[in-house]
Amino acid sequence: MVGVKIDTLDYFTEYRVTITDDAMSVDSVRLDGDEDGEPGGEFESTFKTKKPILNLTFAPSSHGFCPPGGNITGKIFIDGGELKKGICGKLNYIVRGKKKVLEFSLLRSDFRVEPGESDTCGFRVISKGDIGSIYVTANPVFKRTFRGGICLYFV
Repeated sequence: MVGVKIDTLDYFTEYRVTITDDAMSVDSVRLDGDEDGEPGGEFESTFKTKKPILNLTFAPSSHGFCPPGGNITGKIFIDGGELKKGICGKLNYIVRGKKKVLEFSLLRSDFRVEPGESDTCGFRVISKGDIGSIYVTANPVFKRTFRGGICLYFV
């Protein structure tokens, strides 16, 4: 019998489980793996693991600007409280609103979070001398490293 701990599986990965033709119950009854009504035959099933759950929080989450010179810096907190294993990746973001008046940028986009821990990525909003507002949403893009150093990002 082979056992696999759930927290050792990679996130967002497809796995295949095969029960071979020689599998038997404790009463020596062979499994009808291929569902043809006869004992024997391999059983195969596939499943895909979920993507990791990360909670993102902006601090400050909102701020009033007094241009000119009303620039601010802040942090995006990346909470790994619900992770089963560590994950790394980068943050992508979308800015809506008066982008010609206020400019948003990340100071660092790469992150690494272990289960129960957190990381931060700084941000900056620069006022261009006028009054306006923007709305920013950030999304983590996760990185998986394969043999040979090849990386794949998934959303």
